[in-house]
Amino acid sequence: MRTLPMDADDGAILEVLEEWTDLLAAEDYAGALEMLPPDPEQNWTPALLESDVYGYGLPGMSREEAAEQFGSADYKVTSLRECVDREEIVQALDVGRFVPKALPNVVGMVHYEGVPLNGKRSDLTGIFYLVKVSEGEMILQFHDLHVM
Repeated sequence: MRTLPMDADDGAILEVLEEWTDLLAAEDYAGALEMLPPDPEQNWTPALLESDVYGYGLPGMSREEAAEQFGSADYKVTSLRECVDREEIVQALDVGRFVPKALPNVVGMVHYEGVPLNGKRSDLTGIFYLVKVSEGEMILQFHDLHVM
């Protein structure tokens, strides 16, 4: 689990998301979920995350079902660091800081729009909560990956 200081700036959050994206690009779905633990209410597993990627934001489909639905099940996350659309994706990164009454340990939310698939920006958006884990530290908690 990767922690960040509570006062981490957007650049530090971007660095963590770049590393997470590299894990997905290496198809290390278990590593990605270990690095940025999933929202416990979402029941993410490595296999479900993998199907969410090749199913273009619809988890739980087999490759055959995804190919039938979309004409392909060959979607693969590629490195944000090497993506030709990197600057557009970085500009769209939305980090909001707030403390909702219903979730007292949540101190914000991140929308990572344009997760790179097959070498270019896609319509997939990663949603993460900024969760306070100690007085001085927080984590990015993976909530969802879907088409906005």
